[in-house]
Amino acid sequence: MKALATLGAVLASFAAGPVAAQTNSCTGNCMASDGPADNPNFHACLRRLCDADHIQPSEHIPMWNSGAIQEGTIVWAGIDTQNGRHGLYYFCQDGGISDLMIPGVPPGVQRLALTVDGRTFEKTFNSIANGVTAPIVPEDPLMRAMRGGKGVVIESVSGGSLVFAFPLIGAEEALEGAMVGCGFMADDERPLGAGARQD
Repeated sequence: MKALATLGAVLASFAAGPVAAQTNSCTGNCMASDGPADNPNFHACLRRLCDADHIQPSEHIPMWNSGAIQEGTIVWAGIDTQNGRHGLYYFCQDGGISDLMIPGVPPGVQRLALTVDGRTFEKTFNSIANGVTAPIVPEDPLMRAMRGGKGVVIESVSGGSLVFAFPLIGAEEALEGAMVGCGFMADDERPLGAGARQD
C-alpha cells in the first residue's frame, strides 16, 4: 500500500503545471485520418478542417522518452506536447503497480477513449493534480497497440472538445524499456522486439 501511495504522490507532482486549454475534435479526426503528426498531410488536414492557417509543420517532432525517478524505484515512459501542457505517460514500479497518466486534463473522474490507428480503447481515469490517471496492466491490449502503433488520439467519451493527439514515435522502445525496468518482462522477451513496429 505504501508503494501505491508513493506512486500516486509522484504522479501528482509529475503532472503539476498549468491547466491547458482544450482543443477542437478536428485535431483527433486529422490524427486518425492523416497521422502521425510528422506527416505533412496531418498539417494540411488541420488547416482544412480546423481552419487553422496558423498551424505549420514543426521542425521538432515530439518523441517518446523514458527514465526513472525516486532513485530508480519508479520507471516511466511518455511524451509531451511541444508546449509541455499535455502529455501521455506510463509509470510502473517493481511489484506490479502501473498506471497511465494524462497531464492537462480538467479535474474529475472521466471516461476517455484512446484510439490507436483507428482502434478505440475506453478507460476510466481519476483526477490528480492537473491531470488524470488510470491503472493499467502491461498486458492490456491498449499497451500492445501503443507499442506497435503510429499515433494515439485521446477524447472524452461523453463528448465535448477534449482531444489530444500524440505520435507513437519511439513508444515501443520506451514502453518496453519501462516494462523491463519494472520486471514485467525480460529484455530478451520483448513481445514485438525492439524496433519491430507493426505497420
